[in-house]
Amino acid sequence: MVMPADEDVDRLVAEEVARAAEQQSGVEMQPADPAVEKLVEDTVRLVSKNATSSSAQPESELLEGERRGWIIVLVSFLADALALGGRALFSVVMLYFEDEWGWSRGTAGGLMALLHVMQALATPISGHAADRLPAAVAVGGGIWFLALCFGLTALMQSAGSVWLIYGVLSGLAYGALNLNVFSAAIVRAMPPSRQGRALGIGTSGSTFGQLLLLPLFDHVCSTVGWRAGYGLLCGCAAILGMAAVRVLHEPPATASTAASDGLAMAAQTQEKVDDEEVDKAEAGAGAGAGAGAGAGAGTVSAVSASSEVAPPLGAKLRAIWGCRAYWLLSAAFICCGVTTTGSQR
Repeated sequence: MVMPADEDVDRLVAEEVARAAEQQSGVEMQPADPAVEKLVEDTVRLVSKNATSSSAQPESELLEGERRGWIIVLVSFLADALALGGRALFSVVMLYFEDEWGWSRGTAGGLMALLHVMQALATPISGHAADRLPAAVAVGGGIWFLALCFGLTALMQSAGSVWLIYGVLSGLAYGALNLNVFSAAIVRAMPPSRQGRALGIGTSGSTFGQLLLLPLFDHVCSTVGWRAGYGLLCGCAAILGMAAVRVLHEPPATASTAASDGLAMAAQTQEKVDDEEVDKAEAGAGAGAGAGAGAGAGTVSAVSASSEVAPPLGAKLRAIWGCRAYWLLSAAFICCGVTTTGSQR
């Protein structure tokens, strides 16, 4: 979190006071309570001190943070390769499904259509989770869910279980481990000057996964069977899931946390100022107390607005539904899917 400099804090406080004075225009201002003035000065001094300590982080800490960011890029690259590569394995395993359960090509295509529908339903939920949950939970949990689905796929013994495990559960797993989850983790971990390059490297794992996994999986299937192939994928995903949880775990609190605590204390202090000035206004202490109350309330509103949480999922979905750019982009992806997904005899 980037904290404002000393002059920025002073400027913000001055602006809030000026705004309150404008709202109370025409009313003669009375001197503020000396105790209240001292309380505000102490708060500004504390926030300024924390802002200075946050902006002056040692270079070693910055380098360590960037190194951790590139490790997260590597984990995202491997997870993307496993997720997108694993989904592309249907072109190999489809032939085994047809032979084992006597399916037609249309039935196999219906299974893949169900998988994509479930993935589409899970993707906005995973994006919402990436906004609300730590990266270790969003990415690590998605990898563990995919590992579970790989293991269950290796144990399928009936056509009905294929529809449930491969169609429904695996589709949800691919949606939970979609591109947006990796991108959110990478953006949070990398500085702005490195984000474009890091995103390009991390998201290229999808192509790498398809390039590597398809021939290897086909070789394993022809040698020891498709169930053994999915068992091997389950083990790889489980190992990657453990690594992801360890790497993506948030580091210990640093100076930025102390600065955040300073802002929280500032909010509490201004709330006290607000309460005291409102009491004075109710007691008829004068218009100056009312102006001070307005300044305190405005400052609290500014601090509270900076700490607002992400909007709920329903609001996001409604905004997406009415976004023209989203539908144009979706149409492009539909064309991509129609032209790249199919079956051959």
